[in-house]
Amino acid sequence: DLEADDGQSQGGDSTEEEEGEGFEHAAAHLMSVVKPVFVTMVLVTVLVSVLAQPDGSGDGRSDNPYLVYKESDDDSTGTKLGGALLNAVVIVCAVAFVTTVL
Repeated sequence: DLEADDGQSQGGDSTEEEEGEGFEHAAAHLMSVVKPVFVTMVLVTVLVSVLAQPDGSGDGRSDNPYLVYKESDDDSTGTKLGGALLNAVVIVCAVAFVTTVL
C-alpha cells in the first residue's frame, strides 16, 4: 500500500509541474499578443495628441486622406449615409491592401 501511495504522490507532483508549465506557456502566449496591441495603442494615442490642432480650431471634421466623401451641412441623410458607406469601403480596402502587401 505504501508503494502505491508513493506512486500516486509522485504522479500528483508531476501533474502540478505540468500545470505550472502550462500556466507559464499560456502567460507567455498572452503576453506575445498583448505587447504589440499595447504598443500600437500607445503610438496611436501619441499620434492623435501630436496631430491634433493645439488651438482647438476647426469644425471637428477630419482631414483624413482616406475619406473620399466629406460631409457638409447641406447634404441629405441619404447622401450622408452613402458617403459614410463609401468611406468605410475605402478604409477597409486600404487596410486589406496594406495587410496583403506588407
